[in-house]
Amino acid sequence: MDEREKRSWDERIARRDEAQAEVNSFAERYRRSRSDEHKARCLEEWHFEQRIFDIINDSFPPRYKAKLQNRSYREGASREGKTLEAFIQDRKRSKGKRKWGDYVDD
Repeated sequence: MDEREKRSWDERIARRDEAQAEVNSFAERYRRSRSDEHKARCLEEWHFEQRIFDIINDSFPPRYKAKLQNRSYREGASREGKTLEAFIQDRKRSKGKRKWGDYVDD
């Protein structure tokens, strides 16, 4: 593994860890919220960070995968092991027809 590859791995692991922290935060906010509007916003952010976690985690070999804490199983939430392939297929669509929008540059 060269220096550039190591740096790439370190960045992906750091972002995955950040996504885990965000998932934990939004899950807690969702559980504590009394407002339906606030719950909906928290759930949307929770699912976004969960999707980021899954995209990154799905790209790692089994030895380096982490288990997501506070996983949402509600409608619209990403699923472990399926998200990266769905993301790749979505990126093949034209910009206007993408399900997930533009989370990364082309």
